[in-house]
Amino acid sequence: MITPTQTLTVTIDSDTAAKLQASVDAGTYPSVTAAARAALETWYDPVQAKEEIRRLVQEGLESGEPIPGAVVFERLKRRYGG
Repeated sequence: MITPTQTLTVTIDSDTAAKLQASVDAGTYPSVTAAARAALETWYDPVQAKEEIRRLVQEGLESGEPIPGAVVFERLKRRYGG
């Protein structure tokens, strides 16, 4: 089912615009519109966002033995320099 869309014009501060663009540049979202839509969906439905966080935490817990953060950061430093 295709959801109907509506075009709106919204003015945002330059910091927020930069964050949206950074998410696109990082490859997280295909466009600023998609990034803004995701942000609005999260804002609009906090219950859904909490459920997603719980799902991701559970997925992490089930992925294997935990590794201390300090060990992970040390591995990253060795691999990528730092």
